[in-house]
Amino acid sequence: MDYVVIHELCHLVHMNHSEKFWTLVSSFCPEWKRIRKELNYND
Repeated sequence: MDYVVIHELCHLVHMNHSEKFWTLVSSFCPEWKRIRKELNYND
């Protein structure tokens, strides 16, 4: 759940999925890749 909130809040700074966006996400949630993979797997 935290990842989803962080992801959406980072869109307030970067309105895309650029490298800068993912760097910002990573600064708050270093394990975002693993979490995103799990969320997509359970989709």
